[in-house]
Amino acid sequence: MKIRLLKVSIASAIALGLATSPYNVNLGEDSISIVQAQENKSSNLVFYSSDKDLDKTLEKAINKKDDDFVEGIKHKVEKSKLNFEKLDDKNNFKKMSSATALAFDINEVRNDSKLINVLKTELQNGKRIYLFGGLTLKEYSELLDVELKVTLQGNQVSKEINLTADITDEKATDDTKKTDDTKHDIVGYTLKDEPVALYTNSISKYNEDESLITNTEQDYLESILKKESVMIDEKTELNQFGFIKKNTASAAQVKRASRYDLTRTVKNISTTVGEYTTQWFLYQELSETDYTYDDFAIQDETYVDAYNGYRAIKMTIKHSFPYSPDEWRKSRPLSDSDGSYSYTLGYPWGISGSFTISAEPNISRTYGTAEDWINWTVTDYNLESSNEYIMTTAWGSTGTLAAIDVNKAVTFKSGIDHTLTGSQYFTPRYDYTTRNQ
Repeated sequence: MKIRLLKVSIASAIALGLATSPYNVNLGEDSISIVQAQENKSSNLVFYSSDKDLDKTLEKAINKKDDDFVEGIKHKVEKSKLNFEKLDDKNNFKKMSSATALAFDINEVRNDSKLINVLKTELQNGKRIYLFGGLTLKEYSELLDVELKVTLQGNQVSKEINLTADITDEKATDDTKKTDDTKHDIVGYTLKDEPVALYTNSISKYNEDESLITNTEQDYLESILKKESVMIDEKTELNQFGFIKKNTASAAQVKRASRYDLTRTVKNISTTVGEYTTQWFLYQELSETDYTYDDFAIQDETYVDAYNGYRAIKMTIKHSFPYSPDEWRKSRPLSDSDGSYSYTLGYPWGISGSFTISAEPNISRTYGTAEDWINWTVTDYNLESSNEYIMTTAWGSTGTLAAIDVNKAVTFKSGIDHTLTGSQYFTPRYDYTTRNQ
């Protein structure tokens, strides 16, 4: 992807910017290969729970027959590539030291200064720390004293931006001056150079009457184990080939090295029926000469997986602008249904490309020029694909705050009319007040 643009990669979540090769990352001005950092292809997850039988419950869950969501987990546990162990005492720091990843309920962490200090140390030592039970990125950052950063890079400009810092702008109201306050069911982060540095997940769990019900520790830990399983696959691919392959056989198990996964999982009681993962990238064009607008574009990528007899039959994606002075310029793809979809934006952004979906789903694009919104509706018998869906939008930003809101939903279906939907909402923001200093 050779473009002379300043690129904000929120798929990084630590201080980095993507180089022209999708398999290298830049830390500040020094480029390193992700491949060189993948020495550990196994995982040892240690978690705490006051439920004395939770480890046995988890073991039973991942050994369920004919459950393709847990199949990868089960295989790696059998091969001793993925291990999990429960702490009965959250102050058993010795057992924590042998882990590669730790998982704690946020409610056990918030008011425990001793545990917080231990988790800070373990994070600095390279472990992945998962907190679950409902928290924002900001709370994670403040509790563990770690800044989630990105590096803006392009046209010889390199600058660190704190993902969890407060943002201000003259066009923003008091309600929009703060950082993203979206609560996630799970937030996981590592300082190591791994295929995914930051992982968030929110779980939509439905009862028999299709009403939402409360998640349990088992739900959180199953999703965490799934993520650990997928990352083992990604590391293996990187070590063997120098990149992560995309093919039909491994589509549900291996995704490319994005370094940030924003996931929504959908469950029917205890059975996972589907999930989808978003990665988004924000671009700024620095050579424009318009004194009213600054040119930005977002590349919004979605991966869809369906499980256990369910199909993903519908996806809606909406890009909208919260500030009326900003001006929508262009969005791709257009309405299409031939299996090959272009997201070329052209001058001045220079973003171009296409994605192919073998099932040839129908993509319908609608928009409102007065309200500045764009909506894609994607439908098919099954939207699951080895490739990602890529939606791009370009706009002119006024003031010094680039802002776009993204609403997304995927519907999964089983049988004749049983459908469950998981929604996602996120708010990319970039305060470019001092971009040229």
